[in-house]
Amino acid sequence: MAESLKDKYLNADFFLQLSRDLKAAYPALNQKQFYQQCITPLDSLQLKQCITHTTLTVGRHLPDNYKKSIHVLYDFSRLIDNKFGYIFLSEFVSTFGRQDYKTSIKALRDFTQYSSSEFAIREFLQLDFDTTIRHMLEWAEHDNEHIRRLASEGCRPRLPWANKLPQIIEQPQLSWPILEKLKQDPATYVQKSVANHINDISKDNADWLIKKLQHWNTDTPVTQWIIKHGCRTLIKQGHETTLSLLGFAKPDIEFNSFSLSTNNIEIGEAFEFCFSVMNQSIKKQKLNIDYRIHFMKKNGTLQPKTFKLKLLLLPPSAAITVCKKHAFKIMTTRKLYPGNHRLEILINGISFKTVGFKLLK
Repeated sequence: MAESLKDKYLNADFFLQLSRDLKAAYPALNQKQFYQQCITPLDSLQLKQCITHTTLTVGRHLPDNYKKSIHVLYDFSRLIDNKFGYIFLSEFVSTFGRQDYKTSIKALRDFTQYSSSEFAIREFLQLDFDTTIRHMLEWAEHDNEHIRRLASEGCRPRLPWANKLPQIIEQPQLSWPILEKLKQDPATYVQKSVANHINDISKDNADWLIKKLQHWNTDTPVTQWIIKHGCRTLIKQGHETTLSLLGFAKPDIEFNSFSLSTNNIEIGEAFEFCFSVMNQSIKKQKLNIDYRIHFMKKNGTLQPKTFKLKLLLLPPSAAITVCKKHAFKIMTTRKLYPGNHRLEILINGISFKTVGFKLLK
């Protein structure tokens, strides 16, 4: 079994080192008591509960005055490197610092370098959206890549593990100037955040997004990667305008020789399908080949799930045979139900073949 984030980053060794470093920054700390209070309930806590517990425990042991506590945490931050466990720094700010916006917004910017303030900053977007988004727009030009990433990641409309931002879901133009500043960022860490932010927008405002992206220079490798990764949901959906933007035109091909190893497959087993594609054009064609399985749900309806298969540039009159084995494994992310399913082959978002099959117990 894979090691959980909590066990990997918020374990007894981490809290022992934390107690030592915090003692060095704040000599009045009762190090032994602090450490014991941190680890006592550890086994019974989930990840987010553990972060909250750490934040509150730190709060109990630092000065009652918020500004003094922040000064201690600044001294502490000078002793550490970037590590997930230090996310309590920004959580401390969002928990105790809502009444001191000026001190807190600066602390969130600075503390994100040691873990991330992407969740904590959302508390301040709710508190004062206009002022906070202006700060984030400034951060998009910062020399530090962690701070630039916060500018994008912190205002993602659908950030996982966080509350949604309805203002940006309804008005994506509110965060767009930040993405404009970061569309050619040199840091991969930032590029991924911008792409994920774009993917969030695509789920609610696809047509608006594509109109904006049409003005971006897709000849720039970084921007091209951001657009492609950011539009991954739309690509899987076969969104015609998105595919056209990325150079995937309506294909002029011959699709044939489709075969499926079995039409009856048991849960836990796999089937294989093959087909051939011939370029009927006198020009090379850029092809994005996906397959989609329409899974039976508990209520008897079908729910499609698209999988990437192949991306290629097919020369004129050339042909290619594509084969894929798909295993129907039981997964925590998708429960399998026996019954009639469908397999669909899509090329540049267009369906070329659909065949039914039955999943057995």
